[in-house]
Amino acid sequence: MVKEAKQLYGFTYGEGITLIHFKAQSSRLYTAGDSLNCRYIRAHFKSRGGNAAQYIEASLGTLQDCAEEIESFGSAVVAFEVEPQTYSLCRGLCRTLKRLDPDIRIVWFGEWVGTLRDTDPADAGADAFVLAEPESRLWRLSESDKESWRSEPGLKLAGEVDFEDTHQEAFSDPQAGIEPDMCLLDRLSSPDAAKGSGCTVRWADLQGETSQSNGLRRHSASRFAQELQQEANCGAYSPMVVEGFELEPSPQRLLQGLGVLEQHATGAGFEIALSPEQLGWIEPERLEALSLATLELVVTDSGSLRSSEVRNRLADWKKGKAGAKLRITLDEKTVSPEQETASALRDWLTAGLIGQGDLNVRVKGPGRTELHAEMADLLSASTGGSDPALLNGYLAFKTGQYPPQALGSGVKHVGVSEEHAAGLAGLEPDQLMGVNSAFILNKNSVCKSEKEEKYIDMEGVVKQSREWYGPIDHELERQRQYVPHVHAEILSADDRMMRLEMSEFDFGSPVEIGLTNYREASEPADKETANGQGLEILQLVQPADLDAFMEDVEAFEREGRFLRGYQVQGYVADSCRWSAAGQCPIKQLPRLYTEADGKVSGCGGCSAIGRIGDSYDALQREAAAISTREQLLRGCDGCEIRDTCSKCTFLPEYMTRNQYCDLRKRHVLLHRYMQVAQLLKGLRQYTAAFRDVDIREIGVSLRTCTHVLPASYPSEGDAWVPDHLFVLFVGDQPLLYQANGGKLLKLSPLMALVLEAGIKGLSEISLRRAISEVFKADEAQAETAARQVGLKLDEMGILPASRRAS
Repeated sequence: MVKEAKQLYGFTYGEGITLIHFKAQSSRLYTAGDSLNCRYIRAHFKSRGGNAAQYIEASLGTLQDCAEEIESFGSAVVAFEVEPQTYSLCRGLCRTLKRLDPDIRIVWFGEWVGTLRDTDPADAGADAFVLAEPESRLWRLSESDKESWRSEPGLKLAGEVDFEDTHQEAFSDPQAGIEPDMCLLDRLSSPDAAKGSGCTVRWADLQGETSQSNGLRRHSASRFAQELQQEANCGAYSPMVVEGFELEPSPQRLLQGLGVLEQHATGAGFEIALSPEQLGWIEPERLEALSLATLELVVTDSGSLRSSEVRNRLADWKKGKAGAKLRITLDEKTVSPEQETASALRDWLTAGLIGQGDLNVRVKGPGRTELHAEMADLLSASTGGSDPALLNGYLAFKTGQYPPQALGSGVKHVGVSEEHAAGLAGLEPDQLMGVNSAFILNKNSVCKSEKEEKYIDMEGVVKQSREWYGPIDHELERQRQYVPHVHAEILSADDRMMRLEMSEFDFGSPVEIGLTNYREASEPADKETANGQGLEILQLVQPADLDAFMEDVEAFEREGRFLRGYQVQGYVADSCRWSAAGQCPIKQLPRLYTEADGKVSGCGGCSAIGRIGDSYDALQREAAAISTREQLLRGCDGCEIRDTCSKCTFLPEYMTRNQYCDLRKRHVLLHRYMQVAQLLKGLRQYTAAFRDVDIREIGVSLRTCTHVLPASYPSEGDAWVPDHLFVLFVGDQPLLYQANGGKLLKLSPLMALVLEAGIKGLSEISLRRAISEVFKADEAQAETAARQVGLKLDEMGILPASRRAS
């Protein structure tokens, strides 16, 4: 965990406060970071000589690990900023903290927490909810003992059934001439400027006393200008987010605030939210003059969506603002079946005013709202399909290939057999699994998910009630265990297709995955299917599958091409076994499989490393010990391919260690085959140059096959072109992909030849001879060309001159 906050804010053990803010990067995938509310609180503590630490962590471990780190700070108070998307995680972590230390003082704060007046904080593992003025109240809570909290107004304490709202001035230090409902935010110390790609400032919020303007707090125009200028000085390249304009009930003050924006326009522009009513307060010319990158329309009445005046205003605004983006945010009342919102939204989509991903729903309380079919389908379609992060995580589970930053700090995925589906809580996921993790019900033929009702809850995304998920979720909740995701693999009747269902999330189109034994994969005759269609898992379940796989590898080594679409489109199950050095993740234990007899393995279909109920540390120690012992038995440290072999520890039943080592030594480019297959998946998805090209027309330069350098030139020594450089060909056009920087460059044929010579480790003499032969140059011209290309590659940072062979 990054403990920079301790140094920045003068943190001393046993004093002050630890602030925790989780940000949902995707559907229930989180990081711990900073927020504007936390920055105001830290500034408030700093102005009074207090201590405040911010919990920062990009790669969260298990709930137990997180709780131990937070508890080790020794703060007087641990304060969670809770939002709808992070409610479940915060509740799970608070419960874990309380089990670890029952005396630790935990409070929740944030604008959304004010909607939880009917919720007992004890149910969430908290001692209190701060319902207003979090800056001053958290300061007073950190300076007092828990017994005195009962005299603090604006708190809902654990065990309270009813909450009586009591008014108290936010700050005791008077400022002459300040109207309470106008400049309450001015009384806060200005936070430090944000660090990072984007900045956020605030015009108003709803965290004041409800007896004062329904909780509205504002900045004055002058203070708002100061905050804008402070953030602008950071030089961020992303639009600056301005919060709170949609809360402004006064036309005069809204126009005043927008006037300040005009005076502080930035190149990246602003992102603001307005209501349809507020649009009517702003002259069209003034709206167009604002430097807006994104305008969010906050809709609480579906009638405004049917208003031709509102539509025409925004259509004219978009025409005059090239590249500007319009988003619509609905509340739960607007999407209820009684409203006629869906048909109006379809008109907006058809007119091109909004696009996929431009629809959001903001739910005020912890309840849920049923959706009729048309509204549910519209909101699901706006997500653009399944969540890429969740799908990529699932594919990592199937292939065993996890990104390095995801390894460590708990298991990421646990494959569960049908026998154990009902007892997931018994695995103690808060101690075993990372915060960003999932249970996966393996090839479940029993879970026949039917069409059920669709709804939207506090997370603001469409969900579908699923018969298989309800009992699991209920049992986890009963046992007070937090698991963000439970996926189910629903098999088709012929076991050749699988539908992946992700908890109760409804992403529109279902995720359909083909299941094919490798030997049964065949090359379609037409180009479209030759490039592959949809997701497909290629399974190596018996020796015949392995033989078919190795035939494809041999053809790739021989011809420098993939001859069949499934080689790139498909995902080889447990492909970590055939990948490069360092790709076997068993020592970090990112995945587990439970078997019917209660045993637990680290790879599908392989030998056990423990049993259900064993701790993560015990399983990890056993996996690491077996891996180390296996490498000693094989003599991996002295092996000639130790730098390219993944050294797979747990092999399928049909393969011995000697057979595995023999295969890896006979196919020394097997790791390159896997690297290029993965690379082309990404390039075909994200790069126009590869998107519509037949896979069979893409060439790859290898030590065994080159495309510009004549084949008559054999390898002479170690390659002087590093492995992170890939020389590719689309037709006759050579390209260079730099994996360490994600860059794709066009190459001249001469540059391609020099790089191919480097892949084969040719000497300078052989390189000049090859240039002469291919480009019909004399010896002097070849020498000059080789030198100039070398200098150019060095200048471009592609290949340092020091790597070149003499």
